Amino acid sequence: MLSFLPLSVKMSIAALLESALLSTLPDEKCSLSHTAHKLCIQTPANALKREVTAVISDFRFAGHPARPKLVPPSKVKSRKFSTEEGYAALLHAVCHIEFNAINLALDAAYRFRLMPEEFTRDWVRIAAEEAHHFQLMRQRLQAFGYDYGDFAAHNHLWDMAYKTAFDPLLRMALVPRVLEARGLDVTPGMRSKIAQKGDEHTCAVLDIIYREEVGHVQVGNYWYQYLCAQRGLEPQALFRRLLSRYDLFIFRGYVNIEAREQAGFSRFELEMLENFEQSRQSDVHNWRLALQN
Repeated sequence: MLSFLPLSVKMSIAALLESALLSTLPDEKCSLSHTAHKLCIQTPANALKREVTAVISDFRFAGHPARPKLVPPSKVKSRKFSTEEGYAALLHAVCHIEFNAINLALDAAYRFRLMPEEFTRDWVRIAAEEAHHFQLMRQRLQAFGYDYGDFAAHNHLWDMAYKTAFDPLLRMALVPRVLEARGLDVTPGMRSKIAQKGDEHTCAVLDIIYREEVGHVQVGNYWYQYLCAQRGLEPQALFRRLLSRYDLFIFRGYVNIEAREQAGFSRFELEMLENFEQSRQSDVHNWRLALQN
């Protein structure tokens, strides 16, 4: 198994990342992600072997186990938080998000290998952190008598990764800055509900996830700004156009302005996007009224 091989700069980081990305075993995927991070740490600056000329495998799906069963988002069964099964389903949903996040980070590091070396290092580190998040949440799930795979889940996060596989600018704009940033909005409320239940161990895990996710979104913001500057594009106007083109909501329910600012969004940008979101929702409402008449 690759994770037990001696670490060396002669190892191909590209091959290691591909093995981790395509692994269908959660424990192996986590182990390989941690190994890739250790390799990056031990490799001197400007010496990371990424084999930029190697062919990048084109795959529709990243490696995932046979369970959980993947279904459309609308088919994921809703369960009451107050029941034991409903609580476990919530923990499972977080666990699944973290599993997908491992694949997202691995894919960024593997696929966009023509980016600067620091880009690879950033996303390999994030993959290892997401693997740690998954392992921590899986332990909490197991503490309640369940395991990863016991509930159905959807593949929405990876679907966006595939849609943006051809351009790192799109990936940075729409995955860290939209999909992952939503975690900054929902985690505080989730933690509050879990604290009321008295599950302090899970609260402690969520605190780790929340703190490190701010940094992950910040990395996405940094590389989005970098790519916009490299291509001579205005980042805020481009972001608005991309949200419209891909029909994405950046604000839905509570918005954690403080955390988003810590992650690299400016107050001006957030206010601009909030106005844009309100205008678009109004347009959607008017369109539906017109259809009814």
